[in-house]
Amino acid sequence: MLQIFVINLNYCINLIIKILRYPLSNFFSDNEINLLKKAKEKKNYIHLKNKSDKNRDVMNVKDLNNLLSMHNIWDQNNFNMVIDKKPINYNKFSTQGNQYGFSKTGPDPDKVQYYIKKGASLVLNDIIYYSKDIKKIAFDLQEITNGKCQTNLYF
Repeated sequence: MLQIFVINLNYCINLIIKILRYPLSNFFSDNEINLLKKAKEKKNYIHLKNKSDKNRDVMNVKDLNNLLSMHNIWDQNNFNMVIDKKPINYNKFSTQGNQYGFSKTGPDPDKVQYYIKKGASLVLNDIIYYSKDIKKIAFDLQEITNGKCQTNLYF
């Protein structure tokens, strides 16, 4: 009986040390974590503004360019453009990949740039699979809310 108690006590001490060493979140403050948990409990939507220096470097223009350069991952399901709140048909800014050495139809860099210059927004869906830092934020959110999380980038 005493031996079981000692094992359980050691387990609890190790767990406490682990918790103290690794914060609940790498990206969210304690206050934000509490707001997220309450929103989950009450099934409310919540929008948190980025006030933390921890997540300012998750995505920058260089990272975005690297992401966009992965031409074989983009298609009509995860690469979208919107102008004046209206989606732009994928065929208007995509091309058969042959011209650029792509193996499939994908976004045409020149056409995408044309629409961005006209004021279009770029919407990249499911980037959790292509950015390790964004994946970390999504996993943090999943851990805090005990729910599924996906990430999209609006530029």
